[in-house]
Amino acid sequence: MRQEEDAAAYAALRSFAAETLGMGASEGLYRTVSDLLHRSLAGSQPTWLLDLGCGPGRTLVDAATAFPRARVVGLDGSVGALSVAYAVSRLRGPAVEADLRRWGFGTRTIEGRALRNVFLLQADAERLPFRVNPVGVDRSWPGFDAVTCVNLLDRTEDPQLLLDEVARVTRSGARLVLTTPLNWRQADGRQWDAIRDLDGLRRAVQLTGFEVELAFDGLVYREILDSRGSATDWQVAVVSARRATST
Repeated sequence: MRQEEDAAAYAALRSFAAETLGMGASEGLYRTVSDLLHRSLAGSQPTWLLDLGCGPGRTLVDAATAFPRARVVGLDGSVGALSVAYAVSRLRGPAVEADLRRWGFGTRTIEGRALRNVFLLQADAERLPFRVNPVGVDRSWPGFDAVTCVNLLDRTEDPQLLLDEVARVTRSGARLVLTTPLNWRQADGRQWDAIRDLDGLRRAVQLTGFEVELAFDGLVYREILDSRGSATDWQVAVVSARRATST
């Protein structure tokens, strides 16, 4: 567990790099996601937001801060990542300390945000543990108002199943902001035959009942590796979509 916690803490430091490391090279991805989410929900008052594959919590924190009246659910399969996400989002003061001496950064700390509207859950993204009831049923829950999914799709065994699950747990008119490097990490690539490029990704999203409003490829996410400026650049595809309104 300690190794997983160390990895999650390091991932968090990279996610909050502008604040914790004084290096803003990785900010473009997170600011793009936050901006698209804010624009898509402009003029509305969302009640339920889901950050799917929340990792150590960067997108989660941004959403919960921007929409303080919404309940923001962060879901991930990693206990280590969720423990860091909890510390960063829910605690107050210096919440996460990471020993980064091996990368030349020394020991760095991430401040806790003390956000009361964040809720965390360990679960499989391809089998979401939410039951959505039809509108009009007593005590019905119509689903999430918006879902963010940052660089998770390429790590799943069945990307279309994940997208189907997103559609299942969102209400009519809900928003989706999805990013992926389209760099599939599964040994068996058969599930990816239909999603090899931006057009394939767009079609996969549309198959679930979402209307794609914006789709582009080539956003560079710079993953900082050490204090000397070594980094890995990922070209990321971005999709912003709206779930079709039921008639």
